[in-house]
Amino acid sequence: GWRVVAAGPTTSCREEPYMAAIVERFGLRAIVGKGGMGEATREALVAAGADFVVEDVAALPHLRPALADRLREAVPARRYAHSLGVAESARRLAARFGADEDRAWLAGLLHDCAKGIPTDAQVAECDRRGVALDADARRCPAVAHGFLGAELARTEYGVTDPEVLGAIRLHTVGGAGMRLLEKIVWLADYVEPNRAFPGVDELRAAAAGPSLDAAMRLAVRRQMEVLAAKAAPAHPGLFALRDELERS
Repeated sequence: GWRVVAAGPTTSCREEPYMAAIVERFGLRAIVGKGGMGEATREALVAAGADFVVEDVAALPHLRPALADRLREAVPARRYAHSLGVAESARRLAARFGADEDRAWLAGLLHDCAKGIPTDAQVAECDRRGVALDADARRCPAVAHGFLGAELARTEYGVTDPEVLGAIRLHTVGGAGMRLLEKIVWLADYVEPNRAFPGVDELRAAAAGPSLDAAMRLAVRRQMEVLAAKAAPAHPGLFALRDELERS
């Protein structure tokens, strides 16, 4: 006999009156669609332990609690609190600088979703999952969680939006030609409310100013100073980002 494992191709307000009953009756594990999911459907999916495919950020308000709950189970408590802070900081920066607030929130929430995997195991996990890492990322294993996080966001959290995945991937390394959303998530990672380090207030003040690039420039300078003080290697993407910002 047949076993129903997914409903589609869409869930919308037209299906909301009966979708929860279908989820419960057939034990659906996923709904793939364009959005329009109501609270009854979302609650039924959560109760069923379903997986989510975020095809359209219009559906995000309904999925936020479930995505946050899943992340909370995957990372340490302090990392989860940091991730919530980055999500909200990214959303606010997006509102000010003209980026999509939902995409910014989602990328901020999941930017560290690979942090539940020990740092010394992340490169191996990238290899196991077929995630491409250049030689410089292998030389700087602390940056691997960005690359791995983009893959986990896609496979474990159902995120398919390339802008969101790109912002997650680049938040550890930066690079020349970064898009607006990528810059916003990169900066939000530094200025979110849970951060406490010398100079953070200056960075927050810059982030509250009129120029995103000026705030990024200050944050990159600080990051370079921290790495130099630790005699730690820096990924070339950080140098490329620094050089581009200094020219702007």
